[in-house]
Amino acid sequence: MGVGASKGRVRALIAATPAEAAEQARAILGQRARRGRRTASHDATVLVLENNGEALRRIDPDEVLLDGGRIAEAPENGVYVTAWYDNNEADAYARQDRCPACGQAQGIRFLGAGVAPLASVVVTQLFTGGELPKSDEKGRDRRRTLIFNDSVQDAAHRAGFVASRAWKFSLRSLIHEQLHWRSENDPAYGKEGVPLNELIASLVSRAAVPGESLLASVVPPDLHDLDQVKRLLDGKKRVPGSTWNLVGERLAFNTLMEFGLHSRLGRTLELTRTVAAEVHLPDPKRAAKAAEALHDKLLDDHLRQQLPLERPEDGAAGEQADNNDDAVGSPHPLPPAGPERLRRFEGFVRGLLEHVRQSGGIHHSWLNSFIDDEGRNRYLISFRRPEGMPAFGRNSEAPAFMLVGARTGRTDFERVDTRESWYVDFAHRCLGLDPAVASTYLAQLMPLLAGEDIGALAHRPTGDAKQGTNRDHGVYGLTPGHVRVRPLADEQTAHAALTCPECGWTQTVPPERVPAWQGLPCPLKRCGGALTVPSAAADGRAARDYRQNYYRRLYRESGPYSVVAAEHTGVLTRKEREEVEKGFRQGVRHTDPNVLSCTPTLELGIDIGQLEAVILASLPPSTAGYVQRVGRAGRSTGNALMVSLADTSPRALYHLAEPRHLIAGPILPPGCFLSAGELLRRQFTAHLIDLAARGRLEGVPPLPDRVTALFGRAGWLTVLGKNTTGRMDLVKDFLQLFPEIEGVPNSGVSRDARRALRRYAEGELANSLREAENAWEAERAELVDRRAMINEAVDALQESLEDEAREKRNLAREAVGVSKRLQEMGQAGAQGFLVECGLLPNYSLVEDGVRLEAMLTSKEPVRQNRNSAEDAPQTRWRTEPRVYERPAESALTELAPGNAVFPSGKRAVLVRLHLRPPVYGGVV
Repeated sequence: MGVGASKGRVRALIAATPAEAAEQARAILGQRARRGRRTASHDATVLVLENNGEALRRIDPDEVLLDGGRIAEAPENGVYVTAWYDNNEADAYARQDRCPACGQAQGIRFLGAGVAPLASVVVTQLFTGGELPKSDEKGRDRRRTLIFNDSVQDAAHRAGFVASRAWKFSLRSLIHEQLHWRSENDPAYGKEGVPLNELIASLVSRAAVPGESLLASVVPPDLHDLDQVKRLLDGKKRVPGSTWNLVGERLAFNTLMEFGLHSRLGRTLELTRTVAAEVHLPDPKRAAKAAEALHDKLLDDHLRQQLPLERPEDGAAGEQADNNDDAVGSPHPLPPAGPERLRRFEGFVRGLLEHVRQSGGIHHSWLNSFIDDEGRNRYLISFRRPEGMPAFGRNSEAPAFMLVGARTGRTDFERVDTRESWYVDFAHRCLGLDPAVASTYLAQLMPLLAGEDIGALAHRPTGDAKQGTNRDHGVYGLTPGHVRVRPLADEQTAHAALTCPECGWTQTVPPERVPAWQGLPCPLKRCGGALTVPSAAADGRAARDYRQNYYRRLYRESGPYSVVAAEHTGVLTRKEREEVEKGFRQGVRHTDPNVLSCTPTLELGIDIGQLEAVILASLPPSTAGYVQRVGRAGRSTGNALMVSLADTSPRALYHLAEPRHLIAGPILPPGCFLSAGELLRRQFTAHLIDLAARGRLEGVPPLPDRVTALFGRAGWLTVLGKNTTGRMDLVKDFLQLFPEIEGVPNSGVSRDARRALRRYAEGELANSLREAENAWEAERAELVDRRAMINEAVDALQESLEDEAREKRNLAREAVGVSKRLQEMGQAGAQGFLVECGLLPNYSLVEDGVRLEAMLTSKEPVRQNRNSAEDAPQTRWRTEPRVYERPAESALTELAPGNAVFPSGKRAVLVRLHLRPPVYGGVV
């Protein structure tokens, strides 16, 4: 449902169950009875989507709650749906793609295949499927390919996307390799699973083996920009131990994410049934008995106090008192005393622990400050995160630990004492506890699970617990040693899964653990279903034969592989482009790219070495362009693999339906319209510069190298204008270079074009030269004024106030970036400046348009030496100015506020536009 242009105003509608509708109806009746206003809630709202699909309305309790305690399976007109509607965080949850059914951030997935994911799949198959030769005669990796795109924007985005996706797949292959090796060589690990801390140690040792070239496979692309990591990947000597520690910590962190927060996102090792992970319970029976004893004790205490709560001894668990309008009876009554009852408590404890794991509640040293702060300050894991740690922004899900007895206030952790808590909902559905009682029960159960007798959780005192009071309060979570992982053989895949027929939830568990989970209420929040072993006739992914799953085979058979993707576009400087081309040809260093995401500028004229495959991520408009692109591969052997990907544009769909029109269509020879006035002007100026360089233009020296030598009373532009204005002989000599071809009408320069060029030489050229100089001076003055304004704002801020001190540091870094931009302007080349302002031909074929000036700020470690003081800062901020130019037509959509652009692989979100007079004929 869309209610605005912003993503924050879009609502995802998820089908709701009749039980959820009944709960909402009872809440409405309770609100009416209390005659109060609708209170703020953090839960999703159950609504009715009418049959026409165009209208939403609130549910009417009378149409949901029928006579005799019955619940209507569907409303009179429409279906039940849940959406973020009444809660205060609705817009923020929409931006986070948070599912209204289970509350998980990034939990909404839209089916479809874009060009970037398809290109990533093709690259993965090429590098792992044997389509490309692995090495040349010198033993160097020969697996390389090009990805052609139509725009700079697409090329930059797809380079980052392909590298990120391939790195994740390679890391999973390495994890499975080490799991298999540890399980084969240690029978105890093969039976109980490998602890995550042991697995991480194996991964680090394996990646550090010299000569294996595995570093680029396990070091994520975002670390490649760090100087110390670059030195490590380039094979430099004397790499400090801190660099290895950084790489090891990041490898450990990503492994924890794979089996924690990200374990259910995408094609993970668990969801592909490649491995099974679980929180280890040393003594499951003891844990179950402790949970049962606490449950019975709590109910006995309530009965003594004559509270309106029935003890669930005979299958009537979950029935609530008549005066409790908000509670709903559990659809899974607690079994009476016996083995089944104890099995329910064991499953309940395992469900709690698994939710902590899947919420990312696994300790890592990088999360220490976030844990000590009880998850209240996202800034600690975003802008102030430790060096090398990935950022958790406002619209992404952060690791969530469990909070017991913490003070009120907003937090990213999950409390056990709130009605909206997953833990309270799960305790209600498993044990039939009233939500208020469930929070008390959970608060007392967590210390038992963290005690030495059970040892299933770790506890860190926070808040008042640090002062010695309420010692059981604080943060509860897991350590890497609590989590055990084991590989699954082909014959185990069909016996290592459980699913909920009601909502489709599927989870992978060790085969011997299936009996403990079977029949347990579904882990999805508010779902009324129960976990079962999927039958062969089940729908969805539950009953698939995972033995032949593509990604499972990839993780098990391909082994680690390295994909280093780089963009090759006109946005890069000449030095940067040459560096990328050299690395692509040689492929010696870990950081040398083997996948180039490029624009049509790479179709011809650049040597990029031998290729066996080319990917077209966009179909060219003509047969000539198609032949140029695919002709990049197969030059040595005559054999090549071409993969063409079509988007949803009408032109691409037409070529997809009629491929011969593109592959075997006519190739028209290139032509040139000599009478184009703008081209003649620029070519005439280039002709004058050529004469000056040859010493044939009296009084005019050759074009200088630096742009600053062009300006001033004695500047080169002034000298050129004085010595060429009114020189019709120069025009005549220039036009004689374009004679008419005999027998070809209109083949020369037309009369109108000749007259226009003469007017240009008489005085317009000198005016254009002065305008170019004035534009350069105006831009420089604007930057100087901007720096002065920033410095003035910095002086007005106070260091004593935390918010102002932070803003002061940000502004100071921006001032440094502006100074660097001024320095770049002064050191720019003269020829490039004349091209930008339209005085010389632009052979890059990029028209004047819109310029984006971005300041990229990043934190980097300070290189230490023997003379460095002990209290010297360990990190520093680096500000790098970037200029990103786009044609006017493309900029209308690409540079609109709210969009993201990717200058040199960095994602920049445009907040607003600042319009000022054109510079060099464009718009800034």
